[in-house]
Amino acid sequence: MRTRAILLDFLFLAVDELGRRHGANYWKSQAGALTCPVTVNDKPVLLVKPQTFMNLSGVTVARLADEFEIDSEHILVIHDDLDIEKGHLKHK
Repeated sequence: MRTRAILLDFLFLAVDELGRRHGANYWKSQAGALTCPVTVNDKPVLLVKPQTFMNLSGVTVARLADEFEIDSEHILVIHDDLDIEKGHLKHK
Protein backbone atom coordinates (compact mmCIF):
# COMPACT_ATOMS: atom_id res chain seq x y z
CA MET A 1 0.00 0.00 0.00
CA ARG A 2 2.57 2.56 -1.03
CA THR A 3 -0.18 5.05 -1.97
CA ARG A 4 -1.46 5.15 1.63
CA ALA A 5 2.10 5.69 2.92
CA ILE A 6 2.59 8.64 0.57
CA LEU A 7 -0.73 10.14 1.64
CA LEU A 8 0.15 9.82 5.33
CA ASP A 9 3.50 11.46 4.62
CA PHE A 10 1.64 14.33 2.94
CA LEU A 11 -0.74 14.78 5.89
CA PHE A 12 2.15 14.72 8.34
CA LEU A 13 3.95 17.30 6.20
CA ALA A 14 0.92 19.59 6.62
CA VAL A 15 1.18 19.21 10.41
CA ASP A 16 4.96 19.73 10.22
CA GLU A 17 4.39 22.97 8.29
CA LEU A 18 1.97 24.21 10.96
CA GLY A 19 4.64 23.43 13.50
CA ARG A 20 7.35 25.18 11.52
CA ARG A 21 5.23 28.32 11.23
CA HIS A 22 4.60 28.36 14.96
CA GLY A 23 8.01 27.50 16.39
CA ALA A 24 7.82 23.72 16.87
CA ASN A 25 11.23 22.45 17.86
CA TYR A 26 10.72 19.16 19.70
CA TRP A 27 8.39 16.24 18.97
CA LYS A 28 7.72 13.94 21.93
CA SER A 29 6.49 10.33 21.77
CA GLN A 30 3.31 10.24 23.83
CA ALA A 31 0.14 8.06 23.94
CA GLY A 32 0.87 6.44 20.58
CA ALA A 33 1.63 9.72 18.80
CA LEU A 34 4.31 12.31 18.20
CA THR A 35 3.23 15.53 19.92
CA CYS A 36 4.55 19.07 19.94
CA PRO A 37 3.15 22.04 21.87
CA VAL A 38 3.13 25.38 20.03
CA THR A 39 1.41 28.73 20.43
CA VAL A 40 -0.97 30.00 17.74
CA ASN A 41 -2.51 33.47 18.10
CA ASP A 42 -1.46 33.52 21.77
CA LYS A 43 -3.26 30.21 22.43
CA PRO A 44 -1.64 26.87 23.30
CA VAL A 45 -1.98 24.22 20.58
CA LEU A 46 -0.88 20.59 20.71
CA LEU A 47 0.16 19.26 17.30
CA VAL A 48 -0.36 15.50 17.05
CA LYS A 49 0.85 12.91 14.53
CA PRO A 50 -0.65 9.53 15.49
CA GLN A 51 1.74 6.60 15.08
CA THR A 52 -0.97 3.93 15.20
CA PHE A 53 -3.03 2.30 12.47
CA MET A 54 -5.51 4.84 11.08
CA ASN A 55 -8.52 3.04 12.54
CA LEU A 56 -6.94 3.40 16.02
CA SER A 57 -5.89 7.04 15.76
CA GLY A 58 -9.14 8.15 17.43
CA VAL A 59 -8.10 6.28 20.58
CA THR A 60 -4.80 8.17 20.59
CA VAL A 61 -6.54 11.52 20.12
CA ALA A 62 -9.05 10.68 22.88
CA ARG A 63 -6.21 9.80 25.30
CA LEU A 64 -4.42 13.05 24.58
CA ALA A 65 -7.63 15.08 24.82
CA ASP A 66 -8.28 13.53 28.21
CA GLU A 67 -4.72 14.03 29.43
CA PHE A 68 -4.62 17.69 28.33
CA GLU A 69 -8.31 18.36 29.16
CA ILE A 70 -9.16 19.37 25.58
CA ASP A 71 -12.87 19.53 24.67
CA SER A 72 -13.82 17.89 21.37
CA GLU A 73 -14.93 21.22 19.87
CA HIS A 74 -11.30 22.36 20.18
CA ILE A 75 -9.88 19.46 18.15
CA LEU A 76 -9.04 19.97 14.46
CA VAL A 77 -8.46 16.82 12.40
CA ILE A 78 -6.70 16.95 9.03
CA HIS A 79 -7.47 13.79 7.08
CA ASP A 80 -7.87 12.17 3.71
CA ASP A 81 -11.13 10.85 2.35
CA LEU A 82 -12.26 9.15 -0.83
CA ASP A 83 -14.83 11.88 -1.51
CA ILE A 84 -12.35 14.76 -1.85
CA GLU A 85 -10.50 15.77 -4.97
CA LYS A 86 -6.91 14.64 -5.46
CA GLY A 87 -4.44 17.09 -3.95
CA HIS A 88 -6.91 18.59 -1.46
CA LEU A 89 -7.24 18.23 2.30
CA LYS A 90 -10.31 18.09 4.50
CA HIS A 91 -10.60 19.16 8.09
CA LYS A 92 -13.21 18.72 10.81
